[in-house]
Amino acid sequence: MKLLFVCLLALAVPTTGFAANAPVATVRAQPRSGRPGYTLYARVGPVQVLVVRAARIGTLNDLHTRPGDHLRAGERLARLGGPTYAAALGSARAALKAARKAAQLAHDQLQTTQSRYPVLSNRLALDQAKRGLASARAGLAAAQARYATIEAAGTIVAPVAGTVSDVLRSDGERVAPSGDHLRGHGAYEVGRGLRNDRGHGGPVRGFR
Repeated sequence: MKLLFVCLLALAVPTTGFAANAPVATVRAQPRSGRPGYTLYARVGPVQVLVVRAARIGTLNDLHTRPGDHLRAGERLARLGGPTYAAALGSARAALKAARKAAQLAHDQLQTTQSRYPVLSNRLALDQAKRGLASARAGLAAAQARYATIEAAGTIVAPVAGTVSDVLRSDGERVAPSGDHLRGHGAYEVGRGLRNDRGHGGPVRGFR
């Protein structure tokens, strides 16, 4: 009760310098939120620029790709020809043919040695025939891989799906592995974020 009495008494006593019956002004307050507004923004750009090159020296044939074309992964862009490429492919084909013949001869030699062992051949001859066959098969595998690589180089394909941005060579032009023939972009990425009305903000995780 003492505390309440003191408070009431203080309210009843006029403040020094102000009249007791002075009018009181009323001000209407408007509530305002202190939260800033945010804007969602996004930036779209290519993930990477793809460059297509020939794997061998040769001449471009059947190149009909144009800027803006949409390509599928593995789609043929052009063929590689010309005397230089034809000579490389022919040499690889001849080497493969010789390797197949050598492997067949080594196989036949081993069969003959095994059929004569141990009467007309010995362990040394048998081991030599086995090593000869193993070596011939290794040579055949190498010749097959080389021929397959050169043959595959005769077809220039799109490494991934994408859109052509520039064609830097023309049909019938001589090309080499060191030169760029076509540029494109494989995909796009979207970077999203939030920015408030004061210019502050950053990327937003979880958006794709």
